[in-house]
Amino acid sequence: MTTIGILGGGQLGRMLAEAAQPLGLKTLCYETYPDCSASHRSDIFVGDFTDNKALQNFARQVDLVTFETENLPIAAAKTITEICPLYPALQSLKTTQDRLFEKMLFTELEIPTNQYQAVNSLEDLHSYSQAIGFPCVLKVRRTGYDGKGQAVIRSIDDVASAWDQLKGQELLLESFVDFDKECSILAVRDRAGNVAFYPLTKNTHDKGVLRFSQAPFDAPQLTETLQHAATKVLEKLNHVGMLAIEFFVQGDNAIANEIAPRVHNSGHWTLDGAVTSQFENHIRAIAGHELGDTRAQGYSAMVNCIGDEHQRQAAEAISACHYYSYDKSPRAGRKLAHINIHDNDPSLVEKYLTQLLAH
Repeated sequence: MTTIGILGGGQLGRMLAEAAQPLGLKTLCYETYPDCSASHRSDIFVGDFTDNKALQNFARQVDLVTFETENLPIAAAKTITEICPLYPALQSLKTTQDRLFEKMLFTELEIPTNQYQAVNSLEDLHSYSQAIGFPCVLKVRRTGYDGKGQAVIRSIDDVASAWDQLKGQELLLESFVDFDKECSILAVRDRAGNVAFYPLTKNTHDKGVLRFSQAPFDAPQLTETLQHAATKVLEKLNHVGMLAIEFFVQGDNAIANEIAPRVHNSGHWTLDGAVTSQFENHIRAIAGHELGDTRAQGYSAMVNCIGDEHQRQAAEAISACHYYSYDKSPRAGRKLAHINIHDNDPSLVEKYLTQLLAH
């Protein structure tokens, strides 16, 4: 039986492990903490991501490896590749774990993105913020997620405080995008280069954290534009597995924001609302299986449960809702679960979404 190694044991690793089981595949998650979310669905190999010997032992117990987060040490990934295949490969990991490299890739592929500039000093920040214009956003190039590691600069008076907040890290300055909506395109590419797309997903964030998603988002011209962009990224990186690109939308214009080289929070609705979930298709792609059908079934919404699970009772009282707990301890700002709403009537999905958001 083929065993898939997963670097990381959070909720994404957990749902990948769940998707592998019906395909007759075993999983082994490499994780620092034994009582992680994935431990409820998969075998766990406990080790540090800086421990080469542990990583080598892990790699010898599996047939191939994937990851649930791009925020991994490149050295750890290289250690894995010396023993067994890694999907997606190192190029995807290197590019997407650095915001500057992502932006440079968009520029190279002629995918519209906002203005950006690497910042190495306070003097740089003074100069570039005035060149880009206010407001602008200073971001850490690495390990920033869910709105963390960012500072909005609204005027020249904010420059010094933004620098003090984030200095000591590699930084990137970006122009602020006053968008109408946010969307993500979810794509999957298999080992043979076959590509499939899920319907466009519309996303709503709160303080940088995804609050809820809705799919399918009916925008044919935008969908075609985003699929074309995603295809270029997939092929350039020779990416195998799921990939999501988040876009800001201004009128008819789509502005690429960032890439996730993996299953993505905005694709959780596919567990109930698509013929094949993003998790199953990621496993299919990396294991060499035929890709599953990515068509939507009816209409869906997904709500993140952040900090606590107070919405659980309300969700479980609605037959159209499916509650997915991650078995994680409560903590402010932590994603503890998500709720999928699915129905053939879009007005009912909207009604239940409104009800859940009111709790």
